Amino acid sequence: MNAIAIVVAAVAVIVADAPSSTTAPAAVRPLTLGDVWNSVEAHHPTIAVAAAEAAAARGEQLAQDGAFDPVVKAKTVGDVGYYPGIIADVGVDVPTTLWGTTLSGGWRGGYGDFPAYDGKLKTNDGGELRVGLLVPLLRDGAIDRRRAGVERLSLEQRVQDEAVRAARLELRRAAGLAYWEWVAAGARVDVARRALALAQTRDAQLAERARVGDVAAFEHRDNERIVAQRRARLASTERGLEKAALDLALFLRDDDGAPVVVDVARLPSLTTPAPARDDRVALVDDARRLRPDVARLRIVDEQLGVDARLADNQLLPGLSLSAGVSQDLGDSSSTPSSPTAWSAAGKTRAVPEAEVGVTFDLPVPVRQARGRVAVVQAQRTRVAAQARLLRDRVVVEVDDARSAARAAAARIAAAADEVAAAAAVEDAERVRFDAGDATMLMVNLRETATVDARLATVDAALDARRAEVALLAATAHLLDDDARP
Repeated sequence: MNAIAIVVAAVAVIVADAPSSTTAPAAVRPLTLGDVWNSVEAHHPTIAVAAAEAAAARGEQLAQDGAFDPVVKAKTVGDVGYYPGIIADVGVDVPTTLWGTTLSGGWRGGYGDFPAYDGKLKTNDGGELRVGLLVPLLRDGAIDRRRAGVERLSLEQRVQDEAVRAARLELRRAAGLAYWEWVAAGARVDVARRALALAQTRDAQLAERARVGDVAAFEHRDNERIVAQRRARLASTERGLEKAALDLALFLRDDDGAPVVVDVARLPSLTTPAPARDDRVALVDDARRLRPDVARLRIVDEQLGVDARLADNQLLPGLSLSAGVSQDLGDSSSTPSSPTAWSAAGKTRAVPEAEVGVTFDLPVPVRQARGRVAVVQAQRTRVAAQARLLRDRVVVEVDDARSAARAAAARIAAAADEVAAAAAVEDAERVRFDAGDATMLMVNLRETATVDARLATVDAALDARRAEVALLAATAHLLDDDARP
């Protein structure tokens, strides 16, 4: 029997077994898995938690970007001693992402008397304007802590985005399983209710036949036992349906986010899934490419790559180039003792001044940087091992879901044949009983075999749906907009 025939046969058995007592009225739309998933996406607290963490990561990114905010500095120093004077200084430093370069500028005014060795503190009447830059040539050049922090937090946003996808995937998987458990529980109630209705209908007939002596009284009594037994079984299956509805309520919520216990009238028929794509290589490739847990480890490794570049850079010596230009404005604020001195002072401050410098430093024996390199190498080794384990787990999960789907399809075909055979034997046994050639005990055994076969069909259909959800989850296709098992 091919896959399409298996599906058609199983669906026909399940639909035929479903009594009208639990079939949704025409005015009530059956609950779909899409309805449950939409509710999860809109109202489940886990989604809100993951989204809040992603928003926090965006906030951290903004805070880290603040490392490049311009810094304004101002100070005033006054001397009321032997050399009364005042110095005012206002400046701004602007860190940039261009090779760690820092730009600076400002204004300084020095007025009053200053000792000869501090003569450079004095400025013209309009003060002194200055601009400059500082360029790290080795350490902090290609990368520094500020740029590494920005890059790392940019990757952290992607990590949190994958965390949101992982939360959505897990919730969809759990919601899908809860939904099909609920649908299967409804199908079990249908089977139990049909078996009870059959025994109850026969009970009235046996009571009349026993009264007129057509059958022995104990046969009617045995049927009363069967009715009680099946009533108890129905109560058990109804409890299972109620529990399944309560479990589903954790995913099905109203607009206020409160769990909703869905009404039994919205139960759909339990159907089997269409045959899934079974290209193992393509499925494994999809899983490794699309799954959020795999993507997260890739991004974490990128983050550690940033840390590694920073740690290697910090092993370099510090070598920085500084350059600056300053210019006094206005007339000279000094009061020279002679016109010659006045002319010299004015000339000195009238032309721009330029400065160029080089600084060098090297912590010995750079233990902090070497230790950081070792830490990052160990972390990357750990992540690489985790990635290998996850790649292996992906293959196992895909293969397990494919195996479960094949086994469920085979069980569905066998269960359909079993139902047909059990129902035929049951009908024949009932004819024998009506002819007086069988006992109520044998009729009950045949009916019980048919019920068990129908329940096996339900279980097989449920396993097929579980395997479908598991395969879609293993490949992350459960997150696709058109994924509606």
